[in-house]
Amino acid sequence: MSGTTEQQLAELRRANETLQRERDAARTELRRCSEQAAAADVEIIKTENEELRAAQAAGLDVLQAMVASPGDTQPVFDLIAQQAAKLCEAPIAMVGIFDGSMVHLVTQSGFDDAYTQLFASQFPRAVSADFAMGRAILSGRIEHIEDTGTPDRNGFKPPPGPGSALAVPLMRNGATLGVIAVGRRVTGPFPRNHVTLLRTFAEQAVIAITSSETYRALAQRNSEYGERIEHQSAAIDVLKAMSASPGDPQPVFDLIVRHAQAQCNSANAALYEYDGMIHCRSIVSNVLSNEGIEAYVNRFPMPLEQEPDNGVSASIRSGRVVHIRDANAEGGMSAGRAAKVCSPELPCR
Repeated sequence: MSGTTEQQLAELRRANETLQRERDAARTELRRCSEQAAAADVEIIKTENEELRAAQAAGLDVLQAMVASPGDTQPVFDLIAQQAAKLCEAPIAMVGIFDGSMVHLVTQSGFDDAYTQLFASQFPRAVSADFAMGRAILSGRIEHIEDTGTPDRNGFKPPPGPGSALAVPLMRNGATLGVIAVGRRVTGPFPRNHVTLLRTFAEQAVIAITSSETYRALAQRNSEYGERIEHQSAAIDVLKAMSASPGDPQPVFDLIVRHAQAQCNSANAALYEYDGMIHCRSIVSNVLSNEGIEAYVNRFPMPLEQEPDNGVSASIRSGRVVHIRDANAEGGMSAGRAAKVCSPELPCR
């Protein structure tokens, strides 16, 4: 083999070795990049999962607030605004309730004192596209306003200076219950993850609001049912008293008055009879002395015309319930009492 051929073979081997080293290096770099990309994907997924858990935890906190104050929705709305601001890293947050035509502001935070009053004075407000909450309600989807410093429209006055806002409607079965909005004091878009978090949190907030409304409705029904039972029990007691003293109505009158006082949680209660003259048949009082009660009863019988503007007289004449909110101003039979309700007992026909 000639020297030239050997040199060519040596150069070829060196070229192959160089190519192999470059190929190995490229494979190593590709493997390193793939590993970095996979690690980055894992971090992204991990971050998204953590953010999702944060939104779910915020929703759970709202549900716990609802349980802690079942008869009062304000702490629930306040916490919804606080959690929305926290999730979106925004200093401003608010919650509005929609009644079908108007937006009612129920809570807000983050504005300075001067603008807080101005902002609140603009509600309730008809739904329109001139403010973030109105846009979200009209569209039924999340609304992103990158610059809130646009000129006033339809009289709405946005916060002074640069700002951006994000608003999401609170939807239940296709109907809009209200809206959550958050704001920043810089222009530009909110990060995509904040948009996703606010949307997820809004779903949790709807559950809390719905649960609170359901609890209030149930509590109201239970209260009404309890009152109805108390009224029926009082009526049964009166019927028993009538059976026990068929020839003496006084125990019946006294029991009626005691039940009326207890049912209304009042300081005084009295029962009057009218036969052309007003007769005070029974009275109980937590404020009058025995001498005071005796002096009051001794004023009867009394003609209807003697004190025509008195609540008792007015109730007898009109045949309806009369509510005196300031009985001290009424004078006469009501002197010394702060308020009074007079109800007529009409004869059966």
